[in-house]
Amino acid sequence: MVIRDWKEGADRAQKLRQSTLEKVPNYIRDEDLPKDLGTYVVDVPKQVLTPRELELTEGNDATSLVAGLQSGKLTATEVVKAFLRRATLAHKLVNCVTEFLADDALARAAELDEYFKKNGKPIGPLHGLPISIKDHIGVKGKTQSLGYCSLMDATADVDADIVTILYKMGAIFHVRTTQPQMLFSIDTSSPLWGNTVTPYNRNLTAGGSSGGEGALIAMRGSVLGLGTDIGGSVRVPAAHNNIYAFRVSGRRTPYDGICLHGPASEQILCIVGPMAVSLRDCTFFLKALLDAEPWNVDPYVLRMPWREVPKRRDFTVGVMWTDGVVQPHPPVSRVLKETVDKLEAAGIKTVEWKPDDHKKGWEIISGLYWTANGKLQYEYMNASGEPWYPLTKWILPENPQAIDRTTSDNGDLLAQREAYKKQYVKLMNEAGVDFILCPTTIGAAMPIQKSRYWQYTAQWNLLDYPCIAFPAGQVDLSKDKIDESYKPTSELDKFFYDLYKPEDFEKAPVGLQLVGRTYHDEEVASAMEVLDEILHK
Repeated sequence: MVIRDWKEGADRAQKLRQSTLEKVPNYIRDEDLPKDLGTYVVDVPKQVLTPRELELTEGNDATSLVAGLQSGKLTATEVVKAFLRRATLAHKLVNCVTEFLADDALARAAELDEYFKKNGKPIGPLHGLPISIKDHIGVKGKTQSLGYCSLMDATADVDADIVTILYKMGAIFHVRTTQPQMLFSIDTSSPLWGNTVTPYNRNLTAGGSSGGEGALIAMRGSVLGLGTDIGGSVRVPAAHNNIYAFRVSGRRTPYDGICLHGPASEQILCIVGPMAVSLRDCTFFLKALLDAEPWNVDPYVLRMPWREVPKRRDFTVGVMWTDGVVQPHPPVSRVLKETVDKLEAAGIKTVEWKPDDHKKGWEIISGLYWTANGKLQYEYMNASGEPWYPLTKWILPENPQAIDRTTSDNGDLLAQREAYKKQYVKLMNEAGVDFILCPTTIGAAMPIQKSRYWQYTAQWNLLDYPCIAFPAGQVDLSKDKIDESYKPTSELDKFFYDLYKPEDFEKAPVGLQLVGRTYHDEEVASAMEVLDEILHK
């Protein structure tokens, strides 16, 4: 099962992807693409797809597609065919898919259409909706490489619980999407699949580790997908690709069957969360999933049905301009300022939120990621001799917190986590802050393999706070000049300060995130709906 030559593993990954792409009816070929493609390719589908395909894939979000499918105005087959074909175009442009599931998806669509024709009603609340899924979410019989060349022969024994539940609700899984080497990165690059890039500027990463989902949804090869997040992995790709993502509190969504390096860690809970073209799709998905009572399938999930929280505006938003460690690039700071100005003009109360030692937060979480010093990760990497990418090196062998720990040492680190969480709640209470608004990342995307800072997102994983990443703006070369007066505060700060050359980030999107308190997921969603209305008025 273990592949000993990394080039063989990479070759198998490429052949699998190509063979499944060729099963998509009327898939997009290289010769179908416009000549002289630039770095911005968001508008390419209008030059390639049919009017009906554009209407289905670009004129709808998941919520409106479901309405059409539920009423019988749309058939599952026509919807799935359109998204499969658009996914092949997306992949050609941004390298976002590991495997196309055309045979299974079209067979399922035909089955659902026949059911509707015979019974006059849909099979469930997600009847006929195409949903894309990150590659390490288990699908029975499909590969489970975890981003390692050595594991390209490994397969999942069963479907992940969330796949089983959504399938019964009528969902159709049409593609699996790229993830980085070893999974631990906010960049999506690997010897298996290459570099996944944002369609807004193809010189820049799509983010990670759910970067394939982010790029695919940005290109509308899917309008709703499943990613996972243990340090920012749904939110960073959302920010880099101008979409939405919801990092829910731990244990709100099923996790059994998500294929990992070893037993799931309880130190920092990884979550499965929706990534989508609209905010309402995220909340629609979570409500539908929790209405299915997943705790009856996966006891890992807390028995917490989705609550309806009325919209209101009498809340206080703490604005975090910087985490005190690395200053955001000029486009991010400008977009955050413009966002705050709009909120204040609409009557939303804001106060400055000065972070409480986020450097310490990173020291804790980057240690809790590796309580066994990454023994399995080293084993899988070294088995095939695959090259260590710079960001893979940075988070494990070069990470000073990735050390062997005794049970007692681990207990001490967990105690630090709990004390840190208690202090953070205390400070929020004293400041009267209901939510925190802050950057999702320090920049509007990053050059490939340069994303060596996660703490704008990982901070909230440490605290287990729910967050929604949302589109907020775009790089504007006329406004986003280098701040010549800024003096870096550390070598890390200088590394990112020196990376900022405005022309390199042209047209890249800027995302922000709204953060709430643990298990206040519904309150965050309600407040975000208010913000969304204000910002897109």
